[in-house]
Amino acid sequence: MTTSDSEMDDLKRGVDYVKELRGVEKIHLFGHSMGGGRAMLYTSRFPEEVDKLIVHGFGGRSYLPIDPPTSLPPEGSPVSTFTRNRIQEFAAAANCFDQVDPAIIGPVWTACQETDSLAMRWGPEGAVRYPGISVFGLTEEWVQSIEVP
Repeated sequence: MTTSDSEMDDLKRGVDYVKELRGVEKIHLFGHSMGGGRAMLYTSRFPEEVDKLIVHGFGGRSYLPIDPPTSLPPEGSPVSTFTRNRIQEFAAAANCFDQVDPAIIGPVWTACQETDSLAMRWGPEGAVRYPGISVFGLTEEWVQSIEVP
């Protein structure tokens, strides 16, 4: 189980490593989907460490409630799953002519399944599990406080 605080701790360690490795004071941070929310949350907490912020495909503040859940882990399933259909849906949603080669769906699905040797045996085509997420605290004020380009 993860929380905003545990994820920011992990991301901070990674950023510190990259800064030391490259001898820089600031980084460029890219986040896609829920990673976009995490990148914005990180930038709002550590603005002095981020030179440029790129957020792609973030669904909005509705993904990040302001308050932490009343209990950790939150009620419900600790994991969610997806199937090959989800990869096909993402490819179809790209909605860009000739931007997604249909032949990539198989290798992407195989790579996803290799991360989960148990769920890959579920059902006719298998599944992939991913952890429940308790990410919170990206308020409208925090988003508005981000000043990096």
